[in-house]
Amino acid sequence: MNKFFLLIAILFTSCGTTATNSTHNLQENTVINKAGKYFSKQRNVLLDIKTVDGLVRFEVYDSTNKKLVELCNSAIASDYQGWYFMLDTNSNLWFHSSDIGETLMLWQPATHNYLCHPLWPHDSFDKIMPKNFFDAMPSSAQQYHKNQ
Repeated sequence: MNKFFLLIAILFTSCGTTATNSTHNLQENTVINKAGKYFSKQRNVLLDIKTVDGLVRFEVYDSTNKKLVELCNSAIASDYQGWYFMLDTNSNLWFHSSDIGETLMLWQPATHNYLCHPLWPHDSFDKIMPKNFFDAMPSSAQQYHKNQ
């Protein structure tokens, strides 16, 4: 009987834990929608995505483990909504989440800019947004863009 309660206790304490120590390959123009660590050898950056208390958090580090950027507090994303990241061929890190409205976050390492803007109208985003990133957006966001 004690073994049964021990087994139940182990199951309850392990449920909901998604921690992993493995690092995935961060490929350019590929949608990332799962928590984990993603390393780009080409760009020499580590994207660390965590879900904490139902919220999506991320940080970007360089090869010396220096933190380059983290999710701004004004645009916290929920893990219960659709969200994804993408690193483009210019090392720009794109982020979209459906629960923060039609807002796009973009980190541009060349200029050290971290932008949180409404998706549209914003012509400068249209010119540089990867097609795969746009295609991964919900149809409502795509339709909104087409109507602008």
